[in-house]
Amino acid sequence: MDFTWNQFKPKNLGSGDQFALSLLARLQYPLMGDDTFTSGRFVPFLMFGPAIVWTNSDFSNYGGGSQTSTNFGLVAEVGVEFFICPQLSIGPSFRYRHVFGPNYEIGPVDIDTNLNQFMVIGRLAWHF
Repeated sequence: MDFTWNQFKPKNLGSGDQFALSLLARLQYPLMGDDTFTSGRFVPFLMFGPAIVWTNSDFSNYGGGSQTSTNFGLVAEVGVEFFICPQLSIGPSFRYRHVFGPNYEIGPVDIDTNLNQFMVIGRLAWHF
C-alpha cells in the first residue's frame, strides 16, 4: 500500500493538490545475498496496481471556486533498493501513473481529462 501527494497545476486552469492511495503488487529479484543480507543486498523490483486519486483544484480565477474529483488510476513503478544494513535500504525508482480524470464543471464548461504522470522517487525504507 502506498500513499503519495503531489501538486496539481493544469495548464492555464488553476492549481491544486493530488492525493493517491495505491495498492501495489511487487515483483523483485534479490542479488548479492550472504549471511548478513539473507534477502539480498541489491534488489531490483517492479510494482504495479490500482489507485484511487483525489484531486483538489482551485478555479476561483475562472468563477469555479474550489472543486474535488475522485478518480481511478493505474500505477507501474520500476526501481532498485540497496540495503545499507539488513533493515535499512535506499534507492531510486521511476513511477508512471495514469489517472482516468479529473472531471470538473466550471459554469457551462465540462472539463474531462485523462492524466499521464511520471515521477522520479528517492526512497528510504525500514524493513521489519
